[in-house]
Amino acid sequence: MFYSSVVTDSSLIPSFTQDSIYGVISKVQQFRAFQIGSTAGYAYSLAAKKHFFLIASLNLSFMTGPVSFNNIDGKENDQWQVNPVFGIRMGLGYNSPKWLGIKFLLEGTTIKGADELGEVSISGGSVRLNYVKRFEMSKKFKSFLAKLPL
Repeated sequence: MFYSSVVTDSSLIPSFTQDSIYGVISKVQQFRAFQIGSTAGYAYSLAAKKHFFLIASLNLSFMTGPVSFNNIDGKENDQWQVNPVFGIRMGLGYNSPKWLGIKFLLEGTTIKGADELGEVSISGGSVRLNYVKRFEMSKKFKSFLAKLPL
């Protein structure tokens, strides 16, 4: 599932950079898309020297759903689209009683513009550094968890 919404007070393209390369997209003030679809991919894990690990995955989705563009002049363009989404996930770390890991995530999609708008490419990503210390649960805490209606 993929949802995006972009709203500006003037246009997506700042007025001081508007020229012919941005075309009609420079008039877009609001953009919304909700898409859903299925994903296929490949994942791989590599462990080295008992504690170090590397994980990676690639995936490809075909998403479908409504896409809406609102222009500065109030004109709204709505379409139902099918768009590809390509994702990359990578992580590396050290696994021991104390664990340190780094994770990289990049996913993006291409939304076709309504009418003459061309294409809009939306990407997002994150890099995370996680430090986790493992601990043993006390008997009192284990009995408390056992009583919860989970």
